[in-house]
Amino acid sequence: MNAQVLIVGGGPTGMTLALQLQRFGIAFRLIEKRPKEPSGSKALSVNPASLTLLNDLGLATELVAKGHKTEVINLLYHNQPLTRARFSRLPSKYPYFLMLPQPDTEAVLEQRLNDLGHYIERDCELLGLQTHDEQVEVELREGNQTRRQRYAYVVGCDGGLSKVRNALGLGFTGYDYNMHFILADLCIHWDGEHQQGFYFIRDDGFLILLPLKNGYHRIVIKVAEQCPPGYKPSLQEIRDYIARYEIPGLQVSDPIWLSSAPFYNRSASTIRQERVFLAGDAAHMFSPIGGFGMNSGIADAFNLGWKLGYAINGIGSDALLQSYAIEREQNTHTLLAKTDKSTSLIARLDRHLPADEQHYLPLLRNRPFIRQFPLETAGLTLRYGAPKGSLDSGCMLPYACNSAGLPDSLQAVGQAHHTLLLASHVLPSATVLQNLHDALAPLQANVQIQVISAAEGSLAFGQILPDPHHCLRKAWQLEDGEYLLVRPDLFIEQRGHLDDLDALRQHLTYHYVPELQPHARLAG
Repeated sequence: MNAQVLIVGGGPTGMTLALQLQRFGIAFRLIEKRPKEPSGSKALSVNPASLTLLNDLGLATELVAKGHKTEVINLLYHNQPLTRARFSRLPSKYPYFLMLPQPDTEAVLEQRLNDLGHYIERDCELLGLQTHDEQVEVELREGNQTRRQRYAYVVGCDGGLSKVRNALGLGFTGYDYNMHFILADLCIHWDGEHQQGFYFIRDDGFLILLPLKNGYHRIVIKVAEQCPPGYKPSLQEIRDYIARYEIPGLQVSDPIWLSSAPFYNRSASTIRQERVFLAGDAAHMFSPIGGFGMNSGIADAFNLGWKLGYAINGIGSDALLQSYAIEREQNTHTLLAKTDKSTSLIARLDRHLPADEQHYLPLLRNRPFIRQFPLETAGLTLRYGAPKGSLDSGCMLPYACNSAGLPDSLQAVGQAHHTLLLASHVLPSATVLQNLHDALAPLQANVQIQVISAAEGSLAFGQILPDPHHCLRKAWQLEDGEYLLVRPDLFIEQRGHLDDLDALRQHLTYHYVPELQPHARLAG
């Protein structure tokens, strides 16, 4: 089968996109210019939102087994406690940050690809591209040879120096902080809590300590000097910087990885140009404070993957594809502002207001902010479109436990389908379900109906999602006859009632019947 999508870049974003396309039966090529696998990378944390998405690919369990669950992160100012972010109370199946070096995350993704019969084509580089009405023509270097090929779509997941973005002539602007940090994975010895993360903040810099598995920690330190490309600090240099922070008893040894990097906050001028898309670091590069880089790339891939799958399979239009750019650019702008403020606060820059610092003080008036902080850091407050309620269109379906032994929310949705969750005290009649089935017709076979009910019996369409103690209905605030339409990327697309199926029908007709959608709008 000839490949329809060329994915440029074999990192986490490219591999996640490939796994998504595979579920829709879309033929793809995944190329990577590096002839060998990378020896290391700076990304570390997989946040709860990403773990939720990777769970849908069947990968979360394996990733969690390899990483360290960090449930608490402490912020200290001149070694005095400032505030503490607790993730263990998050409304998520994964109420923690998973600390796992990016190469280990990549290894799990690549193994799954290989198990499915797909492989990264290494030592294969994009040299140029040209878009046409129905195809994209690319020039590739494959080893020592070059050749031209055509694809229906090209997706650039090829990092901050993206060849795809440069070939399109797109800008990549933002703010360069003119400061660097050094990193290391090493053993630590101290009397502090080894299972928690720590941010040691001073007026002249910061030091971050994050736990890994098997007794190792990742240490990140702001340095006063500019680091040349590829610079690796010595263990003694790291020890000298640690001494400046006067952290009682902290000793380090046995580094297994050393690196350095600058601070950036940049984004592409657009992430879609006709049949070419950008994702991951090719689309945006965030300051590392907050750990949104790799996580945002995974979310890009999930958002784009199902939309490309639908469009190529004849479900959905250009409007659906354009919604990728609208939604993810909105998210990028939000994260750029958030990470810029966080970086300014922790690095003691002048890019924030004095009032911003007051939010982190352990005061009664700051409790709402301190409670919200873990949710935002975990990626669970992402919204697409205009701000609405927490259980309306544009937000990720909140995780909900069920009664013992019954499916939870993550077992009820996803799996490369739309899901309509309908609350009903009694089982709906065949006529009601037929009307609902007809309204969902634009989605063809890519939708499943789940009737949330304590009743028992059989249905003409769909299946019963047992909810004997109303756990799911309460979590999703569903009254009798109300429904949530959930997208394949686990975001709520529409909230409605059986009494107004015309609204559902009109929405789906606009977004998922190709010939009727000349304008771009949000998909959800």
